[in-house]
Amino acid sequence: SGVGAPPASLSISNSPFLDFGTKQVGTSTPLSLTVANGGGVTAEVFPASLGVHFKYTVGNYPGTGGNCPTLITAGANCTLDVSFEPQSAGNIVQNLTLNYMNGVSVSSATRELRGVATSPAILEISNSPTYDFGSK
Repeated sequence: SGVGAPPASLSISNSPFLDFGTKQVGTSTPLSLTVANGGGVTAEVFPASLGVHFKYTVGNYPGTGGNCPTLITAGANCTLDVSFEPQSAGNIVQNLTLNYMNGVSVSSATRELRGVATSPAILEISNSPTYDFGSK
């Protein structure tokens, strides 16, 4: 006989969404999220890439400043570093989903990521008509 433990249960901070605000196309803005295992056993995380506009900061899971391992023990917290790197202008919404083995089956924890991307300003100087500023 033994004592059972509740399955792993991951949650991601910044509910209901993480808002990166308004950023210019071609820039990179990192933010951190906290992942917590509120269950009774270790969660085995299956990291996945994020997509075009949101990425793990400078590369792969958990991001440069992140410290989440692929095995998150019961009661543990860790961080993920995610960057908003818009490639085109507009309102951008994407989900960050962590699939994990909860000890019984595969589960997932999801957090919506949001940002608004703007095009950079373009300054154009025309050489006509000619302007005469006079002499001093």
